[in-house]
Amino acid sequence: MALASGARLGPYEILAPLGAGGMGEVYRARDTRLDRDVAVKILPPQLAADPQFRERFDREARAVSALDHPNICPLYDVGEAPAPGPESAGPVRFLVMQLLEGETLAERLEGLRANGTGLVLDEALRIATQVCDALDHAHRIGVVHRDLKPANIFLTKTGPKLLDFGLAKRRPAGAGIVSGMSVAATQAAPITASGTILGTLQYMAPEQLEGQEADSRADIFSFGAVLYEMITGRKAFDGKSQASLIAAILHIDPPAMTTLQPVTPVALERVVTTCLAKNPDDRWQTARDLLRELKWAAEGATTPVPSPPRAAQAKASRVAWALASVCGVAAIIGGVIAIGHLRETPQPARTATRFSVTLPAAVPLLSTINSTLALSPDGTRLVYVGGVSAAGSQLYLRAMDQLEAAPIRGTEGAAAPFFSPDGQWLGFFADNKVKKISIDGGSAQTLAARPVGGGASGSWGSDDTIVFSAGTGPLLRISAAGGVPTPLTTLNSKQGDVSHRWPEILPGGKAVLFVAQGGVGDQRLMIRNADTGEQRALDINGGSPHYVSSGHLLFSRLGTLFAAPFDLKQLRVTAPPVPVVEGVASNGIGGAAHVSIASNGSMAFVPGVELLRPRTLVWVDRQGKVQPLIEAPRNFREARLSPDGQRIAIGIEGSPRDLWIYEIKRGILSRFTLEPTESEFAAWTPDGQRIAFGALRPGGQGRLVLWKLTDGSGTEEKLLAGGPQDHFHPSAWSPDGRVLAFTNVSSTETTSDIWMLPLGKTVPEPFANTRFSERSPRFSPDGKWVAYVSDESGRDEIYVQPYPGPGGKRQVSIDGGSEPVWASSGRELFYWIGDTMMAVSVATAPSFSADAPRRLFEGRFDRPLASYPNFDVTADGQRFLMFKGIQAAAAAQITVVLDWATELARRVPIPR
Repeated sequence: MALASGARLGPYEILAPLGAGGMGEVYRARDTRLDRDVAVKILPPQLAADPQFRERFDREARAVSALDHPNICPLYDVGEAPAPGPESAGPVRFLVMQLLEGETLAERLEGLRANGTGLVLDEALRIATQVCDALDHAHRIGVVHRDLKPANIFLTKTGPKLLDFGLAKRRPAGAGIVSGMSVAATQAAPITASGTILGTLQYMAPEQLEGQEADSRADIFSFGAVLYEMITGRKAFDGKSQASLIAAILHIDPPAMTTLQPVTPVALERVVTTCLAKNPDDRWQTARDLLRELKWAAEGATTPVPSPPRAAQAKASRVAWALASVCGVAAIIGGVIAIGHLRETPQPARTATRFSVTLPAAVPLLSTINSTLALSPDGTRLVYVGGVSAAGSQLYLRAMDQLEAAPIRGTEGAAAPFFSPDGQWLGFFADNKVKKISIDGGSAQTLAARPVGGGASGSWGSDDTIVFSAGTGPLLRISAAGGVPTPLTTLNSKQGDVSHRWPEILPGGKAVLFVAQGGVGDQRLMIRNADTGEQRALDINGGSPHYVSSGHLLFSRLGTLFAAPFDLKQLRVTAPPVPVVEGVASNGIGGAAHVSIASNGSMAFVPGVELLRPRTLVWVDRQGKVQPLIEAPRNFREARLSPDGQRIAIGIEGSPRDLWIYEIKRGILSRFTLEPTESEFAAWTPDGQRIAFGALRPGGQGRLVLWKLTDGSGTEEKLLAGGPQDHFHPSAWSPDGRVLAFTNVSSTETTSDIWMLPLGKTVPEPFANTRFSERSPRFSPDGKWVAYVSDESGRDEIYVQPYPGPGGKRQVSIDGGSEPVWASSGRELFYWIGDTMMAVSVATAPSFSADAPRRLFEGRFDRPLASYPNFDVTADGQRFLMFKGIQAAAAAQITVVLDWATELARRVPIPR
């Protein structure tokens, strides 16, 4: 319904239309009583007839009437009047508000976007602090906006005004949760949703998209998305479709603002990253907290930097330009610092210098639960794990005076690099072995055969001893020349220790820092005295400990680095820890923070929140053609088709690691395991009624094999109990459902082995137990043969062995192979060689025979698991279930901080 100029609504005379305002129409009008121009927002009669729209309109009136803030557009009046004209369909509801002159923030940003820029930093911070102050006012009196976006921020000469509280929800002041969803959606460009989602998708918090209860922290997420766009000129989240946009908001972090606007202050980056946390508990908890951080960031961004003396400036300029032609920006920074030392004029205390190392798109940082980077002791070299899958990873070396990183040949499949004390060698884990390689080139040398899982890490001492963790069990010790690893620490079963991880040999070699890992989130900092052999707790919970030359113990907790003064002689913490760096990529499962500290006090870390690799689930046919199945990326890590092919058991990384069930026809993903600790490695029973899986449960129970009904009824039942040294990977049931084949990666042995557990028994039977690594057992459809992987030949190959016997094994693969999976017909066996899917025609009766392997297709698919097939095949053998990786934005860069120890010493003083 359009109102003509001159029409009247009570005392208000319509002058001209101003456009749409949320669900209403907005007009310029004249208040004939007070002789002033106002804005009149009407709800047309056709909408007023709908109770939902009437409720929203009335809600806006109630919400705005309660607000009194200079940065919120004030409400003057509310009323109802007959619709002008003979075609009246009923009364018109209207709001009368202050008439604003200016433009919306959306209009301002659209004009700047054409030039590829955002707002000037000072202007962006001024607008942001005023809008945040308005939000704080609204939240304090119980009003949550729920549709914060640039179109609802109006820029005037006197400051920004927050508009359109049509979706606002009133709650008692101080109440925590606001009921979220309504069927009425804001009709606003560029993308909106109707149905159960309320608000504008581009700026909505994850919990709103998932239809959950949303409180004031949803506004904080939206505010972060708006501020990101103001600074960078780009939307924080985007997608070619509504589905891809929702997936981005739920699972992908936007690129760091410093990669788009390098002048963005680090403090402001931290503010926005915290606003955009997926979990509401990880965001700023109130707008008041956010406002305080914004003001602090604004003060830092506008504080002038003292200029050096003119002569020193000239000299610095000449040297800086010379360095620029050779080494790039990073070396310029280092050159300017060096020049500062040459000045005769007394200088202020040194400050740390920060810069970002942007990684090439073709070789990003590999998302993993192992550590991903290492700084050389002198801080001159940076090594990181690059690639798009564990199978295709490699170590890359970048010298700080160079602009490019170079691959280190011979490190294919590497994880968790660490330097020797002289910086000339790199230790790493690959092919289930501990290896080392010279940074000057040459062949990698194997130091020990050792099954390696998530959480592998090592430290190289000055006496040429390497202490390492393979992800399970105690810390192990080995000579840098190689040999047989020996246990260094002892698991404390009473404390629920499952593994000891993240060792760091302290200066002088007198002690080792490490983490005692229990369940997910149970990480206790420990220290072992080399002289006495005593290992004791430091009474600190956290992961990834490091000693800093400033005299501090550094550790991580939920994406934040903490530092505490540490007495190296007495081996104790001397003051409580304090947070020093936020927004560090970490992993809640294994406790890894992706950070490295050099002996000279420099630091490198991966910015972000959680460094796990989002994946989609896809079908792949025998020619390699990909068809999406689950397009929304999640941290998937395993997928198993049910016997009837209608459901998929899926493992998802998180805190905790859980198993889910996906119903293919209905497209529904629902949680299967509910406990607060790890559940993984699903194996369907032949009738599809139960799933057996490996688990870690609280109370020091150690590793277990459990099973549970797939319809959700009943509780978990124990099939097998192990100790802290065990890690069970259930793989497959025999066709009659009487025997479960599984791999045990035991910390007390140097290999992984295959065992069989007859149903009803509590003691498993050995199947393939040698000094080599055997894993990934799968029963043939007739139950007479078991295919598995062994490295007894020096590389992984596929073998088939009769079950229960007698008879010897047969090698099936020729040039290597892993992850065997049978076709349900029993006439084909599939496996991987690198990125190539292979097929072998086989016969299992009256005896086993196999043809030559043949290539089906090649493809880059994610394979996150080492001892468990990363794919499955349909009953007809025509389609494969696989993962495609989505590279997380947080893995695209590394932040380097030169001379960080000096800054840390000032921020966290050592008690005297």
